[in-house]
Amino acid sequence: MKKVPPEVLAEIFTRYSGKSVVFPPTYEPSTWTLGHVCSRWRRVLWNFPVIWSNLQLRAPIYNFWREQETFSKESTRQSLDYILSRTNILLSLSSVHEEVAFISDIIILQNHRFRILEFYNIATTTCSLFLDAPSAAFPNLEKFTMVIQGPPLTNASSGLQMAPNLQNFFCHYFTDGPTPQLQFLPSWNKLTDITLRNVIITTRTAHTALNQFPNLVTCRAVLVTDTVVTNTIPIILPRLQSLHLETKSLDLDWGTFLYPFAFPSLTSLRIDSSQILGSLDPFTHLIIRSGCFLEKLALVSGILSSTALQSFELVHHIPDVEVLHLSYMIPASVIRIILGGLCPWLLDVAWTVDPEGFGDIMDWADTCVAQSASQLQNINEKSFCIRILRCLEGPGYSVARRRYLAGGNFYRHWVRFDQGYRYYEDDEQEDGALEVTDENFDETDEKTVLQLDLV
Repeated sequence: MKKVPPEVLAEIFTRYSGKSVVFPPTYEPSTWTLGHVCSRWRRVLWNFPVIWSNLQLRAPIYNFWREQETFSKESTRQSLDYILSRTNILLSLSSVHEEVAFISDIIILQNHRFRILEFYNIATTTCSLFLDAPSAAFPNLEKFTMVIQGPPLTNASSGLQMAPNLQNFFCHYFTDGPTPQLQFLPSWNKLTDITLRNVIITTRTAHTALNQFPNLVTCRAVLVTDTVVTNTIPIILPRLQSLHLETKSLDLDWGTFLYPFAFPSLTSLRIDSSQILGSLDPFTHLIIRSGCFLEKLALVSGILSSTALQSFELVHHIPDVEVLHLSYMIPASVIRIILGGLCPWLLDVAWTVDPEGFGDIMDWADTCVAQSASQLQNINEKSFCIRILRCLEGPGYSVARRRYLAGGNFYRHWVRFDQGYRYYEDDEQEDGALEVTDENFDETDEKTVLQLDLV
């Protein structure tokens, strides 16, 4: 707790309570609390910190029935309402009192002016009473944080209906029991930022109601359950720029809820899972790394409907080319959907494989591009390439080189293998490009260029 000089506390409480406060000479900020200091505040809440954000004061108050004085619920509520409704405060409940129902009723203040509310370790009864109370009106509330421990909750957020200006919603639920479900409300149409930890979001009318957040910019869902169920985040989010999902497993249920979604403004995507790991370089580049489930790549095409994405890179880690072949993992139809149907604006498409997969990627690529010729007409001639970013010495190295040199159904593109095997394109070299064969290919020569012509 931050130590506050007694004269400062006296001035603050005099200002906000309208009554003179005299601190004892033996006042010690590290041990004294509001219950000790103010003789007229012996009806304060036990272990209930009240923080005045505009005054940067953190003062834990407790001793609900200190000195066995009895006060009516109404008088206590009026006293709290007088102070709390005149400042932008942040409330925290760090433990549960036997009078928790009474506490929860007290802090329901109608038409108060809170802009920020934060609750920690709230018991089920407290949270429900607080959020579902008829007087729970928050006309100025902009940020609501709820950290919950205990049994599962049901529609715990329904009491925040009167929060038309809510912009930031954070909910962290930690328990060994079932994952709780919270319900989004139509009145939250100004939400711009949502963070969920082990909480499933539902709506009253499922898919249609999820479209009610046109201003949502950031959504982070950290789900500690084994499966991400459908309808956990809105379907159509026209302004969503950042989406971060974390879960233990990524399965068809996840794909079902993700595939139909439209994110036309998405610029940042991250998917963390034991089976799907992903990150998006800011604004333009999408990377999805996967060791399995690659046959479900079509599910990603819903994300790739974002016009903001300019580069798509799929990184394959092939454990054993004799057991798992790239051509079996990614059907040509999937690539056609991504390249020709949904993302004609992509400036660059790349596949990276481990050395053992080099031989297979060329057979697969020839087939894929040949079957996708009609779909690729909408793509700029310079936008399609297949490149190898990591070309280590291995069984598939020479095979991959020969297949590149053998040509195939590729758009004309320039691929350069310099030290480190990075990719670049240079239109100025189109007329004088060096034709490379196995005999003159030098993987360490930065001037070595491979020409890939479209038949």
